[in-house]
Amino acid sequence: MLPQAVLASGANRVWRLDLNDYSLASRELADSSGLLGNLVSAGGRLIAGNPLGICAYFKYEDAFALLTDRLERAAPEDRTDVLFQRARMAFKARRFEAAHADLEACAAAVRDGAAPGLAEALRPWLYRTYVALGNRAGTAEGMLAMFARAGEHAATEQEKAHLMLRLAKYHERVGRGVQGPARREALAASARLAQRLGEEYGEEELVDVAIGPDADDAARFGPETQRAPGRQIARDFIAKLLEMYGREVYAEFDAKAKGVFDEARAAGDVDALVGISRRWPNSEWADDG
Repeated sequence: MLPQAVLASGANRVWRLDLNDYSLASRELADSSGLLGNLVSAGGRLIAGNPLGICAYFKYEDAFALLTDRLERAAPEDRTDVLFQRARMAFKARRFEAAHADLEACAAAVRDGAAPGLAEALRPWLYRTYVALGNRAGTAEGMLAMFARAGEHAATEQEKAHLMLRLAKYHERVGRGVQGPARREALAASARLAQRLGEEYGEEELVDVAIGPDADDAARFGPETQRAPGRQIARDFIAKLLEMYGREVYAEFDAKAKGVFDEARAAGDVDALVGISRRWPNSEWADDG
């Protein structure tokens, strides 16, 4: 119990109930091996204990200072491991600029051969950090640049698909704020990326990720996160584009669907007609197919 809140332990996270407005928030632990159990606040630290032992959790500034001191005293062969630990701690605390600096220093060590075993563990943290920096960029150009850097580190189907969805939403956001040819180009790019998402990752179970400063990039998607097939997320996103901006944004794919429709109808190819609704479900010709 705190004067203004109640803290409780959960699976790899701490829950906080605000006693002023009864809002509920949670914060992930910096390390999945962190110990939770009965919680006590003492001396500016959160003490957690259960039959396995006791852990103390510090506020960010204290933890950063402790790790910095450890880094300065570490042997050369241990410095990169401590730096990586500090980077992960900074990311969990949503200090993404600090995390980025330490992660890039770790990446430099990997390139120099000083930490060859760190490359695989480092990659997803770089991906997540660049996504977070993109979401919090002050300009559209900055967001796109950071998402492009995230793409350099995207390796799994989930990472690639979610980044493609973020880029589709980025181009829609850009199109929303401009007029004329720039608007048409941005919205068409958004529809094109969403169409690719449905085609390339149609069977992948995805999260309908948000972009911008309110996006939750500090946590990996857990089993409780709502998911849907990529095909459904793409179809719903394109449907919203059509509702908001008209069919012009999807004209490229309407034309492709019509071409297949005309050829299939002339040839009596039933399979090709049926395939239109699966490949271009948002097309004008989907129902006719």
